[in-house]
Amino acid sequence: MFEKDYKNLSQLASTKITFFQNNPIGYFFHSILAGLFIGIGILLVFSVSAQLSKMLKYICFSALLILLAILILRFSGRKK
Repeated sequence: MFEKDYKNLSQLASTKITFFQNNPIGYFFHSILAGLFIGIGILLVFSVSAQLSKMLKYICFSALLILLAILILRFSGRKK
């Protein structure tokens, strides 16, 4: 049922392992950039929502978190 997904994930995992074995410093910097991307997104969510009224704060916070999740899924290599 999920054989295609398992094969795809195992292929992606082997690609990451190969990248790590060939270039561990590059893999480390990619990990740092991914963490920075998530951290900046969280800072954006809190800084924008802090300026709004209480009701708008919840709406804005939810919308920005959903947008951040969509961006993370989009740039993490997930296919349509």
